[in-house]
Amino acid sequence: MKVRSITLMLGKGPEPDLALRLVEAAKRAAPLTVRASLPPMERRAAAKAVEDLADMGYSYIAAMHFEEPHLLAEYVESLGVYAALRDIDAYLEFVGIIDRRGTPEHGKNVALALGPIVQSPYFPISVPSDTGVALSVLYPSDLRGRDVHGAVGAVYGEARSIGESVAREVGTPFLGVDMALSPWGDESVVDVVEELSGARFGGPGTYAAIAALNGAIRGDLGFNRVMLPLAEDNTLKRRVEEGAISPYAYALLSTACVVGFDMVPLDTDMATLRRLLLDMSAIAEAKGAMIGVRVFPAHGDYFHVPGFGKTPVLKL
Repeated sequence: MKVRSITLMLGKGPEPDLALRLVEAAKRAAPLTVRASLPPMERRAAAKAVEDLADMGYSYIAAMHFEEPHLLAEYVESLGVYAALRDIDAYLEFVGIIDRRGTPEHGKNVALALGPIVQSPYFPISVPSDTGVALSVLYPSDLRGRDVHGAVGAVYGEARSIGESVAREVGTPFLGVDMALSPWGDESVVDVVEELSGARFGGPGTYAAIAALNGAIRGDLGFNRVMLPLAEDNTLKRRVEEGAISPYAYALLSTACVVGFDMVPLDTDMATLRRLLLDMSAIAEAKGAMIGVRVFPAHGDYFHVPGFGKTPVLKL
């Protein structure tokens, strides 16, 4: 198990001293990323808070309140802020902006959030309702060849102990662990799904294996379900290249996952993308749960996703 992120949730607004203490305390836990999540704020105050946190060393900063696509595109470009949009047409406008500007890589920073928002350290859809420390963990390899329920429980116990220790040192409440099962390169969630199903991903048994994993996952806050972002899972990339799962079938995995169309280089027109997003919205409504979508406007066969490299372009 690795600590994927330690996130300072700033539900009451910026607290510079607290933010500085977390940067120092987090080093000993050796997370992959240290993050800060801001609440809705007045625009100029939010921009100042983002700049201050960046100066402290935070490279992942979420701000849910930038609702205008053009303004959001500016902040992503200048400050690298992470955010989510709630409206399909606004998200389509954002995708069009980064495509026209030749900055499709900025699709990593902005998601379309469909369904009820939850408090989670997962970016870009991170909105704090409380102030304190939250963790996410990277643990697909911990589940291989083991009883899934027992393995998830062991990871949760270890992660919670780390989080409580960091929070005590910082002097703020520990809000909990989001135990969402997410990939990172060769730490593949698809490998776990295939081991459970006994078959290649995308074929019969895939949904049952995902459901079994979801049933085993227990956390304190956040999503606590399987995540399948395309660019972040090397085995998923290979299965897409092999034709084991079609783009639309991959999207429909959102019926079982938090994300079934995330971190996707996509070659399509806006009308088709809009219809797909309406399908995603219908799934979120039927589930009564959050679905997140992120796409990179792309062309050709492959697209370089920042931090995760060569990723096949899906065509709709």
